[in-house]
Amino acid sequence: MIDENVIVKGNPISNSERFQLQNKTNRTRQLLIVLMVVVTIVLINDSIFLNMSNLYEHASTLILMGFFYKFLSDDTTNEIVSLLMWTLVILASYFCWKNDGLYDTAILIYPCILIGTSLLSGSILLFSLLAYMVCSLYGLAWVTELGVIDAISVTDNSIWAKANNLALVLFFYTISLRFLTNENLKLITRLVTENEKTQEAQAKAKVAFDLNPLTNLPNEHIFAVKTNAAIEKNTNGPTLIALITIDQKNLKWINSTLGYEVGNKYIQALSERLQILVGKKASLFHLSGNEFSFLLEANGYDEISQFVQDIVSINRQPILIDDNELEIQNSIGIALFPFDGKSYEILRTRSLIALSHAHSLESREFNFFEMEMESQLKKRSHLSHALKSAIENEEFELYYQPKIHLESNEIVGAEALLRWKTKTGEFITPNDFIPIAESSGLISPIGKQVLMQACRDCKEWHSKTAQQIQVSVNISPYQFRRGNLPNIVHLALNKSELAPRFLELEITESIVFDDTDSVKDQLHTITKRGASIAIDDFGTGYSNLSYISQFNASTLKIDMSFVLDIMDSPLNKHLVNAILQMSKSLDIENVAEGIENKQTSLLLKELGCTYGQGFYWSKPIPQQEFIQFLINYKAQGNGNVTPIRQAN
Repeated sequence: MIDENVIVKGNPISNSERFQLQNKTNRTRQLLIVLMVVVTIVLINDSIFLNMSNLYEHASTLILMGFFYKFLSDDTTNEIVSLLMWTLVILASYFCWKNDGLYDTAILIYPCILIGTSLLSGSILLFSLLAYMVCSLYGLAWVTELGVIDAISVTDNSIWAKANNLALVLFFYTISLRFLTNENLKLITRLVTENEKTQEAQAKAKVAFDLNPLTNLPNEHIFAVKTNAAIEKNTNGPTLIALITIDQKNLKWINSTLGYEVGNKYIQALSERLQILVGKKASLFHLSGNEFSFLLEANGYDEISQFVQDIVSINRQPILIDDNELEIQNSIGIALFPFDGKSYEILRTRSLIALSHAHSLESREFNFFEMEMESQLKKRSHLSHALKSAIENEEFELYYQPKIHLESNEIVGAEALLRWKTKTGEFITPNDFIPIAESSGLISPIGKQVLMQACRDCKEWHSKTAQQIQVSVNISPYQFRRGNLPNIVHLALNKSELAPRFLELEITESIVFDDTDSVKDQLHTITKRGASIAIDDFGTGYSNLSYISQFNASTLKIDMSFVLDIMDSPLNKHLVNAILQMSKSLDIENVAEGIENKQTSLLLKELGCTYGQGFYWSKPIPQQEFIQFLINYKAQGNGNVTPIRQAN
């Protein structure tokens, strides 16, 4: 790996070469310091004990070492090393010539020079010095034999044998040093390479830590850092800082229907489109799979509002991915510094709260945070925790509202309506806790409890009043998602010993937003076992007739919003009449909800409505009160109670 920032003698060098060069320079510098200290000591010793016999040589050597030290650098290391080693070897041979030849202690410097050369230079200098040393050995032997050097021999061996022995020792010493040095260099190179790989891996990890791998946009870590920096910079200034969080509502649908590859391409294309708005004041971040955020520094609220409108505008056009035209469905939440918080954590949380509210409001694409939202969220969180306790403590109770045959005025069934009375005695309405139960996943255990209890209560009606009437139980779309609703229904019927024909499940048209095939299969299984299906709140949703056949529905329940003012609204009267005529043509039953007076009951009977339900007969009442109601209703002579038509 080449580091272009490191240039030696005009050429870029690799990290391993740079490391070796720096190491060589440092070792050369250390060697020079040691040599200068040694020469200084020798110079002092010569001055005191040897009458300054070699003063000029030692002083010159010290000056030369200082010169080398001064001019030593990465660019001059190789030259300084060569000059240093040649200086030392020549100086050593000079002292041998001047003193005792091959028997002089200066000859011991030769191996030291070879060691230094092996560590600091290459083979050319090493073997050049070796060749010089060998030549000097034989030269010293020759001049010693001629009597030029008056050497004192400590052995009887010839001077030539001494030279041969020293030459062989130096030769094998040099070969061994070269081998060891090569192995050392290989080891250093390996270590440097591993270090480079480690640094490269760390660099990639840092990039991964800072960037989203799909879009290469800064991630939440960088978002937090930059937000805090912007807050610190504008703590006392007039600038507003907006955290704008953008959620893609349809990404899950794209992934599940077209595949994750298309979903990834969609996110990448969306990020490119959003980057159009990036500028001096606005930065874009990719926080998660379907979530982007802008950090905007603005001079006022109007500038922020216009920026959000620009986000909405550029996403009006769909994105084309592999011949699929994908609509961009955004929800946007905005939190502002300093009004909504003075730290990243608070602003981030409140932008998500605003996003959640925008997501729940189909008519709005973006929402600015308001304190009321947070209080609502805390209330929802409190209810969510309370719901878990309510399930464990069985705090839920079923109330029942009778269903009346309008022609005979007979009770044919009752709808089970869930009520929650907390330990403190507070009643919480279904409109408050059912949405929370659905979003938190608690609707499944609650729904199971309701089915079990409703079947037991219906069996009790039969045994205590001898009136064979049906119970209707509302089913949430979320109860179908686990795929085990038929098993729960079967269990509830078996445990209560209730015949399946006395159980009716009420579903709403919103069920079509779930996995239709799975819902259809579960409903078919339930109806095959004898229970029946009613479509509740008919007319308020899509009112698609195909749902009736797909879901084996045997009853349509007309929503009370059409019934309550039917006496004063010709339009509602026509709508109700149309639904009634349609049910007759399809040969399915109909029930009108929300009947509160006799006039409405008579009008609906005149229009052809079969069954009615509402406060005209009874408000929803608890189980024991309902049993007494059944007994009293029959005793008052309002008609014999008979079961409604059995499911096919």
